[in-house]
Amino acid sequence: MLAPSQCLVVTGLPASGKSTVGAQLAAALGWRLLDKDAYLEALFDARGCATPDERQQLSRESDAQFIADAREESRVVLVSHWRARGETGPSGTPIDWLGETYRTIVEVHCRCDPTIAATRFRQRVRHPGHQDERRDHEATLSWLRGCSQSMPLGIGSCLTVATGSRPDLGALLARIDLALESAL
Repeated sequence: MLAPSQCLVVTGLPASGKSTVGAQLAAALGWRLLDKDAYLEALFDARGCATPDERQQLSRESDAQFIADAREESRVVLVSHWRARGETGPSGTPIDWLGETYRTIVEVHCRCDPTIAATRFRQRVRHPGHQDERRDHEATLSWLRGCSQSMPLGIGSCLTVATGSRPDLGALLARIDLALESAL
């Protein structure tokens, strides 16, 4: 096992642009990208997913594999819908293991107005196993407003990037470099 040392934890509302920002950062830094949705969608394909209870079970299984793989990386960009510290609900990837695994954590918080995120959520096309169609626009907006109350997560150094429109990747990378250097 490698001695893990640095990670970028990309946080934000669902449909705030986490996957896009995370992929751009991983490519620019030459770090491995782990996106929890990829793990979950692989389980959807392997096993199918017909009910919300099945989806929740597969989500927890994908969390376990996502975390196990992340623990093997020394420099990694991690993207997920995260569970805030102290929350006990079934939604979101837990964060308690991050501090035990990485010497340096930089949280890249994708700040997006819940109204914009709700519109994106309804318009995006994702694997049907996510069962996004079960939630109407008003329910989605209410859920996202609730989620926004627990963000950013406050893990490691926190850099906020506005993702209501296209963020300046170069400026964000410069801020990340400073945060990583100052942590050494």
